[in-house]
Amino acid sequence: MLETASPRWELYRALAEPLRLRLLALAAEEELAIGELAELLDESQPNVSRHAASLKQAGLVSVHKQGTRSLLRLRDDARRDPVVLDAVRSGRALCEADGSLGRVESVVLARDAVGRE
Repeated sequence: MLETASPRWELYRALAEPLRLRLLALAAEEELAIGELAELLDESQPNVSRHAASLKQAGLVSVHKQGTRSLLRLRDDARRDPVVLDAVRSGRALCEADGSLGRVESVVLARDAVGRE
């Protein structure tokens, strides 16, 4: 008989990938579109979407549509989990090292400027 994985196992599996840690850290910082995350992380949009889906399945992020965009955000209940907070810290360190964290503000400003046009 094949059993399904426990929610905690899904959490650990989702956090085992460095790209997902980086996505988690950026989603904790700001609500960002999949395309914006792909730009920040210098990854393809399909790859970011696939990893974001894993984070959503593990209950770590919420994704909502805004027009044609899918916006990703760290869930409030995930912010209370010490394992998730450690993962966000690790992802943040990776994002600081690759410079993506420092570019978040400019990406948001560019999005807002386009929205005002």
